[in-house]
Amino acid sequence: MLRIGIFGGMFDPVHIGHLQSAIEAFEYLQLDKVSLVPCAHPPHRQIAHLKFEYRTQLLVAACTRFLEFEVDTCEMKRDGPSYTLDTLQDFHSRYVDASLYLLVGSDAFSGFADWKNWREVFSLAHVIVLHRPGFPPMPDGELGDVFNERKVSTLDELQAAKQGRIGSLAVTQLEISSTLVRERVQQNLDVAYLVPEEARKLIIENNWYSKELAGE
Repeated sequence: MLRIGIFGGMFDPVHIGHLQSAIEAFEYLQLDKVSLVPCAHPPHRQIAHLKFEYRTQLLVAACTRFLEFEVDTCEMKRDGPSYTLDTLQDFHSRYVDASLYLLVGSDAFSGFADWKNWREVFSLAHVIVLHRPGFPPMPDGELGDVFNERKVSTLDELQAAKQGRIGSLAVTQLEISSTLVRERVQQNLDVAYLVPEEARKLIIENNWYSKELAGE
């Protein structure tokens, strides 16, 4: 069965921390590929600092050396807010027989119960919570009940089902954020080793983030 990781985000811009998490998830979960999905119209966050097409260019450039990574722009093809459930339904329609693995940071997972029709996510995919080593996710309330009901402790348990389980994966946490990258660019400071070199070149060549650019 084809195993596809789905890793969404603003990627404003993509940085080494994003890619390191994706690599470790790819390796540990024995995925066939990871689809990085830039958010087109965030439903709960401020407008992006860089237009979707430019964020996508950076993401494509950053992934060129990883043959198992692809950039999927499905969210730009839909009107309205970019909800994760809609993205999963889109993937499910294209990869009917595949097992989908939604990769979610522990900070985002803490608000999972506020997502659009969040329970329906489990009918389409596994949810993999990426967290700092030594600090496993410990949700409470309704989400905590679902977590305890669906969590698995081994990779074999996870792979035995096509979807609907929750796994947790401790990944290397690099102290890098998109905010940090933007601030350094605006201060005319180098972002080498914070973003992939291919993306760094595009940022410099196009003068991105050095001044405020209108988002989508």
